[in-house]
This record gives sequence, structure tokens and C-alpha cells, in this order.
Amino acid sequence: MKKLLIVGGLVLILCGNLFGAVYSSMFLPTVKKEQNETLKNAIEIASESATGALREVDKYVNKTLFGGRSSNFHSHMTLIGVLALTLSSVVQYFNLSEVMLKLAIVLLLVGGAFLPSGIFIEMWSIQLGSGISMFGGMCLLLSITIFLIGAIRMKKVIDSEKEESG
Repeated sequence: MKKLLIVGGLVLILCGNLFGAVYSSMFLPTVKKEQNETLKNAIEIASESATGALREVDKYVNKTLFGGRSSNFHSHMTLIGVLALTLSSVVQYFNLSEVMLKLAIVLLLVGGAFLPSGIFIEMWSIQLGSGISMFGGMCLLLSITIFLIGAIRMKKVIDSEKEESG
């Protein structure tokens, strides 16, 4: 279990950092150029029509928000990888069956890959990307819930051992 968390966490960190490098060199210049063009168009149109300018400013805001969201892909993946590495050092303390522990770990790693990948895919298909992101998010929520149950159950075991010895 520990090895799966360590290897999975490192893979997520590696993929997150690789994407960060690719995004900043290949996608970011295009996104920034499009944002600048949209803002220039809004300024030019403002002298002709307030409604047209408003539409262009709306496009600019949407592109700016979208550009920021898609660049967060690598940080989500990296942070979930760091979470997996952190959990690897305390995994033995969760009071879970072998099956539930494996399920929690697999859900964490699958969610850690799917959530940020869905955010990235939204650049081309919002519906598909959102669906993938939601699936990843649900995997993460379920995984964290299982780990939380294991932590609560471990506390009860520790408390009952204290009562028996005390």
C-alpha cells in the first residue's frame, strides 16, 4: 500500500510538473495573445457601440478566467501527488480493511489524474472536460471519506486500548 502511494504520488507530481512546462511554453503565449487582442477590440469598439464593447469585455473576462483555470491543472495534479506522498507515511495508522485501504488509495490516485485532466480537456470540450473533472472530484471525495472513516475508527481503537490499560 505504501509503495502504491509513493509511486502514484511521484507520478502525479511528475505529470503535473511536465504539464506546467508544456503549458507555459506552448499554450500560455497563445492564451495571452488572444486576451490582448480581445481587449484591444473592446477598446476600439467602445467608441462605436457600448453594447459591442460590453460583449468584447465579456469575452475578455471569460478568456482570462479560462486561461487562469486551465493553467491550474498542473498545481492540482502536483498537490494531489504530494497528498499521496504524505499519506504514505501514515497509511499504517488507518483502521481500514485491506480492500477498503486499496480502494481509498486507488480512488485518490485516479481522482488525482482525472480531476486535473478534465480541467485541461475543457479547453476543447467543456462538457466532456467537466464530466471528467466531476468524476475525478467524486473519486477524491470518496477516497478522503474512506481515509477519514479509517482515522476515526483508529481513534476508537486507541481510546479503547487506553481504557483497558488504564
